[in-house]
Amino acid sequence: MYNIGIFLSDWNYGVVESLLQGFQDYTDAHEEVRTFVFNDFGVLDRQNKGREDMVIFSVPEISSFDAVILEGDRGWPSPVRLQIINEAKEHKIPVISINNPRRGCVYVGTDNYSSMKDMTEHVLRVHGCREIAFLRGRKHSGEADERERGFDDACREFRIPYEHIRKYDSDWFLSNGRRIARKILTETPLPDAVICSNDDTAVGAAEVFLKAGLRIPDDIIITGFDNTDIAEYFEPRITSVERDYRTIAETGIQVAVEILEGKRDERPVYCPHELLFTESCGCGDKNTDQTATRKRLLQMSQYLRQLYRLEYELLPVLNEAKDLVEIMPVLEENLAMLQSRNVFIVLNSSFLWNYNENLPEGRAYSDRMVLMTATGEAARRFSPEPDSHIYGIFDRKELLPGGLLQDSGMLIFYPLQCSRSVIGYLVMDRMSPVSEFNMLDIILTLLANNIDMVQEKSVMAGRNEVLQELYRHDSLTGLYNRFGMENTGAEYCRKLTAEGKKYYFYFIDMDGLKKINDKHGHDAGDWALRLMADSLRNVCGENGDFCMRYGGDEFLAIGTVSVGSMRKKLEKELKKQVKISGCTLDLSFSLGGFAAEKGTEENLRDAIKRADKEMYVVKQKKKKGKDKKDRK
Repeated sequence: MYNIGIFLSDWNYGVVESLLQGFQDYTDAHEEVRTFVFNDFGVLDRQNKGREDMVIFSVPEISSFDAVILEGDRGWPSPVRLQIINEAKEHKIPVISINNPRRGCVYVGTDNYSSMKDMTEHVLRVHGCREIAFLRGRKHSGEADERERGFDDACREFRIPYEHIRKYDSDWFLSNGRRIARKILTETPLPDAVICSNDDTAVGAAEVFLKAGLRIPDDIIITGFDNTDIAEYFEPRITSVERDYRTIAETGIQVAVEILEGKRDERPVYCPHELLFTESCGCGDKNTDQTATRKRLLQMSQYLRQLYRLEYELLPVLNEAKDLVEIMPVLEENLAMLQSRNVFIVLNSSFLWNYNENLPEGRAYSDRMVLMTATGEAARRFSPEPDSHIYGIFDRKELLPGGLLQDSGMLIFYPLQCSRSVIGYLVMDRMSPVSEFNMLDIILTLLANNIDMVQEKSVMAGRNEVLQELYRHDSLTGLYNRFGMENTGAEYCRKLTAEGKKYYFYFIDMDGLKKINDKHGHDAGDWALRLMADSLRNVCGENGDFCMRYGGDEFLAIGTVSVGSMRKKLEKELKKQVKISGCTLDLSFSLGGFAAEKGTEENLRDAIKRADKEMYVVKQKKKKGKDKKDRK
């Protein structure tokens, strides 16, 4: 069995779809090969600093693969690509680079030189063009360099004078084609033909020329490269180079296997290309069959409906969900729309358990990952924990928990992340038809944002509970305060009343605390208050009774033992706490209380006033007793 890691980062989702189909075709036909595809959705609007989606490339261990395939040119930061290549070379793992010539890698893909040379020769020979403009591709791109070389050699062979050739620095974007076309319109003479290094720049230029009143191809010929959707559906359709990505993908795996088996050296392998001469050079039929176009538009409409249904079904659940456990079953049900044999959602443990706290430096995955959903055939073999909806916790190097990797020829890993969190990744067993038109990227972005939103809601709810508890508790002693009394104390009284139990209110006042503060300082006074609070908490805790710091040196409790029993228990516990703590202060208290009328819920404020009066009576008696003793 050969395990092949594929790192896919192409700017064009149509290209990605064709490549995935080619990878799948090969693995379906060769049971001895298993592929692991890591796709970062490298589309045009993701060209942000650091290419954060590329964090998905850090999930696997390169050393676990027998061969590595890299695909993608635009947007690949060199350090990311070099890290993969160097790590593979360190372990003597062959690296195949698809469609992008790279030093140290075996090239498999289109012969960019020959295909551009053929296209240029067609424009010069068939259409007799002699005033030529050429829009270069991206700087430092191996593909762009080869296409420019093919253009130059064709012009040289047809003896086009240097002064009749105009070259423009460009990139791969529509905006570059528009910018250069506006510049060309200010120059004389206008070129007979504009040969572009890709379809986007060709369409961008064509838009500007048509808006300026030029006729294509009567006034100016335009050609592109890649035959992407934008060239196919533009009017007039753009003459372009058809690259067989599906065959390129299959060939890439085949070359990797042959190298592993010692049947092939590391020379480049070129796959067939086809020149599609259409309306923009004057060779196409304007009455072309539109059946294929209508079919694709119908598919797009169907996928949009599925996307809207997913959003429609998720929103009510998300609005009500308190945590991720509640939404995971709903996600499992809806992920069936991806039409893959198995679909898994794996969450970053740091995201799940330490949301926005103690996260790894930078945007990274944790060492431990958590499998949260399983949809498809695998879901019938095992079940999640009911309280957490967790199927398993595993080491990131495993990619998925043991046993889930064995039955699949191709697994595809997609990043799940939002602007602030590396949420996890989604794994598909075989490709999804929804990847067409970039719908899969849109769906996964929706999922990631919703997962993040629910997790944030859950965390905030937990923090609010903590704040509520802090709000209800006295900061010095940890006992309930008056806000706690209004909630927890009142609820406790209602509970005892409903159960028909007899209960008591106790009001406690520490004796001589002012003297302790004056003589020993406020730290000693705070110590005394904490010892009193600990004693009261321990006594009330025996029966689950309520206790609080009422204010200053006063405490209140609600319990089910008589006032006399409460006083004795508290005196005994206070002596114990003083001894344990090593406190040398002479601590005592006065306690008064009364029994609430059985079966009747007392008004709390009135009950507290009454208990306070009872305590005052006890304190006065204690004071009179002390005065008599002093007079003697």
